Amino acid sequence: MQKSLTIESESIEDALKQLPDWLSEKESIKTVEKWEYDWVSIGRQVRERRKSTGMSLRSAARWMSVSATYLSDLERGILPWSSARLKDITNVLDMAERTFNK
Repeated sequence: MQKSLTIESESIEDALKQLPDWLSEKESIKTVEKWEYDWVSIGRQVRERRKSTGMSLRSAARWMSVSATYLSDLERGILPWSSARLKDITNVLDMAERTFNK
């Protein structure tokens, strides 16, 4: 099973614009015929950012209205990140950073 989300883009810059700003690292994108997001890399970055805010997996999952198991699978790259879930986790982590990092 391929662990990537394929989104057609004209260039790597266009592909990066579709990711949240904090996730826009070129290592998350592999160049093939289309630009692909590496689920494992994205999940690792989400987990690192979540931990840096001091937010637990269960708390983040609760705020996203998903199970902790589901979020864990996303973070480990077992399941693909949809753009809706990336927006959800970005909102949760932005809120956590404003709340916990004052």
